[in-house]
Amino acid sequence: VDRCPSPQNGQRSGRDSCDAEQQSALHSGGQGQAQMGVATHSRRAYAASAHGTTTPVGSACDTLVRMPDRLSSAGSATRTNTRVPARTAIALGAAAAARWASRTAGRGKGSMIGGLVAAKIDPQIMGRLAAGKRTAIVTGTNGKSTTTRMTAAAMAELGEVATQADGANMDAGIIATLTLSRTAPFCALEVDELHVPHVSDAVDPEVLVMLNLSRDQLDRVGEINMIERRLREGIARHPETTVIANCDDVLVTSAAFDAPDVVWVAAGASWVGDSVSYPRTGE
Repeated sequence: VDRCPSPQNGQRSGRDSCDAEQQSALHSGGQGQAQMGVATHSRRAYAASAHGTTTPVGSACDTLVRMPDRLSSAGSATRTNTRVPARTAIALGAAAAARWASRTAGRGKGSMIGGLVAAKIDPQIMGRLAAGKRTAIVTGTNGKSTTTRMTAAAMAELGEVATQADGANMDAGIIATLTLSRTAPFCALEVDELHVPHVSDAVDPEVLVMLNLSRDQLDRVGEINMIERRLREGIARHPETTVIANCDDVLVTSAAFDAPDVVWVAAGASWVGDSVSYPRTGE
């Protein structure tokens, strides 16, 4: 149950599952992309079986570097519209004042307090600031910050990227990041796994990267199977999002399995420390 779904008879796997446009993007995207040497596997190329042989897939990078094709009409230099409703403008002004007060008092950069103040004044501010941006979300128990930094570095080849330099991955930190990068056309957001569903509802991500799920901070996030169900429900609300999922982890596999567009990635090692069985079947 901890293997990637296997191709059906007659279906193609590996690079054969990529269409001509994706292949063209991978082969003509420049030296940096060519050096990645990664292969993609589309969700539609797999059967609904969890007992096939593991199919190694390189990484999420190939999906992220295909983003220029999806964004070509906008262009890498496109800036998002910075006009906001009056309520949001007041929230932004209050957040700036809170940041200034925090720095003046020597209490830190003030980004978190700024995000909290802005959200209190305008509960819809996250979605309003993210409108028009092309966003990738990275989540998981381990590896979020490193993966987000790599994702942001790759996306920076296309233009300015809004991302959390300090790893603040809950609502206040995300709002603070969007507040300070209002003109950035791209976002690479690290998001706490418990917050992924409602953050996705607000920012409508192009890509969701799911790394792994383990028991962590049980007093805050609860039992890990509950997180898997929440993620599954959140993914179902965004069928247009490309999900990049680590199929070495049975919990991630379960959460992403029904997504219409999923890229399975594997490092060849099972992630089963917190999974005694596959959540869908109990096996």
